[in-house]
Amino acid sequence: MNNRVRRQHRQHPRRIFRLALFFPVALLLGCSGGLTGVTGKVTHNGEPVKNGTIFFYPIAEGATDKRLPASGAVEGGSFTLETQAGAKDGAAPGRYRVAYTAPIGETPPGVELKEGESVPPSPYAGLAVKPAEVEVKGASTPLTLELVPAPPAQ
Repeated sequence: MNNRVRRQHRQHPRRIFRLALFFPVALLLGCSGGLTGVTGKVTHNGEPVKNGTIFFYPIAEGATDKRLPASGAVEGGSFTLETQAGAKDGAAPGRYRVAYTAPIGETPPGVELKEGESVPPSPYAGLAVKPAEVEVKGASTPLTLELVPAPPAQ
């Protein structure tokens, strides 16, 4: 065997080792779609919001922006964003407009509605999120959002 063949023969295991390290990393990066975990807290008057839904709508950053909206159920003042139901996959980095939807109100315990009466509205109905826009960065950073009275319509 000449020296060139011997060198190639010795390098073969190194190449396999490099490829074995490269492919799992490439698969993880490729499958994530560039998403980063996004979690946070939602409060109103300093208290955790019991329930509802937070929505993140991408603010377009050019014609090629293909980011998906993301949402997360608020439970006990906390949320985790997902782009697909149950995925808890987060959101792509960039700027987002944030919105909150209050849950349907609940009938107080022991109260029966009479015919024609409606369920009282949620205490969070009509509130807006502050800040109204956030930036998701590459590293997961917990967000703190506050529900405040919605500004008057113009």
